[in-house]
Amino acid sequence: TYRGNVAPAVETIVLRCLEKHPADRWQSTSDLVTQLEPLATPSGGMTPTTTRPLTAASPVVAASRGIPRWLGWAAGGALVAGGALALTLTRRAEPVMAVGKRIAVAVGPETERWPSLSPDGKTIVFTRSDRGTRHLYVQQVDGGVPLAIPTQLPNSQCCGAISPDGSRLLFLAQQSLYVVPTLGGQARPVVSGPSFSTSTSLPTLLWGSWAPDGRRVVYTRGDTIFVQDVDASPQTVIAHGRAVHSPAWSSDGRWIAFVQGNSQFEINGNLGPSAIAVVSASGGTPILVTDSAALNTSPVWLPGRSALLFISDKDGGRDVYQLTLSGSGKPSGAPSRITTGLNPDRISVSADGKRLAWSVYGETSNVWSLPIPLRDSVPVSQATQLTFGGQDIETASASADGKWLYYESDLKGNADIWRLPLAGGAAAGPPEQLTHDAGAKFSPSASPDGNEVAFHSFLTGNRDIFVIPSSGGPAVQVTTSREHDWNPQWSPDGRALVFDEQLNRDSSLWTVRRKPDGSWGTPQPLPFHGPVAISAWSPDGRSISFASDSGIRVLELASGRQRLVALASGGNWTAWSDDSRTIYWGDNDSLQRFMIRAIPLSGGAPRTLVYANAPDQQLHRFGLSVSKGRFYFPLVDRKADVWVAEVERK
Repeated sequence: TYRGNVAPAVETIVLRCLEKHPADRWQSTSDLVTQLEPLATPSGGMTPTTTRPLTAASPVVAASRGIPRWLGWAAGGALVAGGALALTLTRRAEPVMAVGKRIAVAVGPETERWPSLSPDGKTIVFTRSDRGTRHLYVQQVDGGVPLAIPTQLPNSQCCGAISPDGSRLLFLAQQSLYVVPTLGGQARPVVSGPSFSTSTSLPTLLWGSWAPDGRRVVYTRGDTIFVQDVDASPQTVIAHGRAVHSPAWSSDGRWIAFVQGNSQFEINGNLGPSAIAVVSASGGTPILVTDSAALNTSPVWLPGRSALLFISDKDGGRDVYQLTLSGSGKPSGAPSRITTGLNPDRISVSADGKRLAWSVYGETSNVWSLPIPLRDSVPVSQATQLTFGGQDIETASASADGKWLYYESDLKGNADIWRLPLAGGAAAGPPEQLTHDAGAKFSPSASPDGNEVAFHSFLTGNRDIFVIPSSGGPAVQVTTSREHDWNPQWSPDGRALVFDEQLNRDSSLWTVRRKPDGSWGTPQPLPFHGPVAISAWSPDGRSISFASDSGIRVLELASGRQRLVALASGGNWTAWSDDSRTIYWGDNDSLQRFMIRAIPLSGGAPRTLVYANAPDQQLHRFGLSVSKGRFYFPLVDRKADVWVAEVERK
C-alpha cells in the first residue's frame, strides 16, 4: 500500500515477522532464512532479476502518510535485519543431524521392519514377520519386551504410523487402511479396498502418514496421492505420479513429501531407482527434490524445519541424507550424508526431533538347481546350490544347451550380469562378470544359439532392453521407450524378443524383431493388454505364457487367442518344458514357502512338483528357468532389525 517498489515476496515475509501473536511469526531464524534465500543479493553484487532495487523507508514519510511511526520503524528494521540475514546466515550450512548413542530395539531372529516413533520418542511400533504373516508390535525404546498389538483382524497387518498425539495407529491390512488405539483394540477401516494387485503382487493401496492436526491422513493408491479425514470423509486428490508411495506430511502442514518409483522396495527390498518429490498439502504440481538415478526413499520431515531426511544409495550402500528446502519447496543445496554404512530401509523421527529410528533390511539370495521330478513331488532340500556368497540374485537363466547359467548379482555393489559354467547341473568353474558399467541390470536371457544375452537395465533412468555378446562386450540398446521395458525373453529362432512394458500400473506384451542387417526394429504390441507380467516364449514358437490378474495365461500367436490355463496368486515366473506341452511356474504357498507347480497345456489339474520343507525357504522374485530337464531358481534369506539412536545437530 505504501511502498509500491517492495517485492510482494518481501512484503509477505515482513508482514509475517510483524504478526501480533508469536505463534503466527517465523519460529526460527532458519525458517526466515529459507524464505529470504530466493531474494538474497548474490555475492557477485548483482541484483536478482526477480526483484527490484529497494530504497530505505523514512519513518517521517511513513508517519505523514497516516501510519504509526512505530510501524514505520519496525518495517524498516525488519527489512534491514532481513537483508543482513540474507547476506550472512544463508552462507552458513543448515545444521545437520548427527547420530549418537544407538539402541538395539528388535534384533532377534525374526524380520522386523517399518519403525514408527511416538511423539516423545520413548515408544516405538514396528512390524514383525513370522512365516509370511505380519503383526504389529509396540515396545518401550529404553527397555521392556515387544507386545503384540491386538487389532481384532484375522489377516496380516503392517506399516504402522503413530498419530501426532500418540494415541492412535494408522496401519495397512490386506483389504484396507485402518486406525486402532496404539496399545490395541477394535480396528476400524479408514480406506477400504484391496491393498495388492492379484496379477503382479504389487501394492495398490499403500500406507500413509498423519497430518499434524491428527484429523487427516495422506496415502497413495495406484498412481494417485489422496488426503482424507480419519472419519472417512470424501477423499481429495493431491497429486498423480508413477508408482507413488511413502507420503509424509511436514510438521507445519504445508507440504507432503513422497517417493515416485520402485514401490516394491518397501515391500521386498527390490533393487531399482526412485525419486523424492514434494507437493503442497492442498494439491498442485509436484516438485522433484532428488533425481531418479539411484534409490531415494523413505522421506521424513525434521520437526519445525523445512528439511527432509531420506534414504539413498547414490554413493554406494544405503544411508540417511538430509536435504534443506526453500520456502518454495525447492532444494536449497545438495543433500548432506549423515550416516555411513547404516544400510537402512525405513526411517522415523520423533516429534521432538531427538531420536531417529530405522530398520536394517538385508537379503542374501543364491541360485539352486533340481532335476524336474517325473512323478512324485520332491522337497527343495534335494536341490544343489550353484552360487555362493553375500549377494542378491533375483533371476537366473540357463542356456539352451545347459552349459551356462546367467544371472544378475550385486556381489560387487552394482547389479551386473554374470555367468557360471555348468557341468551336469552343478558349477564347473568360477563365475565371470559380463557387465561393468553403471545402471542396475536384471533378467538375463541367453539366445537359443548361445551367442548373446538380453537383459533390462536402469542405465537410462527407466527400464530398457539391451543385448550383449554372451562372453561380455559392448551393449546394444534394443528399446528406447520412456516406459519400463523389462524381462526380455528370446523367440526359439533367436530373431525376436518378447518383453513386458509397464506404464504406471498398466502393462502389456510387446515384441521386437531383428532386421536382416542385424539391427533391431520398432517394438510392436501383442494382442493382449494388462495387467501382465513375466512372459515366456514356448520352445515351438507358437505361444507365449504370462502371469495375468487371474492366473497363468497363454497367448496363441497365430490366432491371437488367449486363455487362462491355471489359477495362481499372481506375479509368477513361467517356464516351458522342452516339448512345449507343460507350463511351470514358481510360487509361494499360504505360508510364503517355495514351490514349483506344473500344468499340461492341453488342460487338467495343476500339480506341485517341488515344495519347501522349511519355513524360511522362499522363492526370490519368482525367478524360474528350465533347461535340459532341470529347474534353476534363486532362494532368498531375509533379515531385518530395528534400531533407535539419539540425534543432535552439529
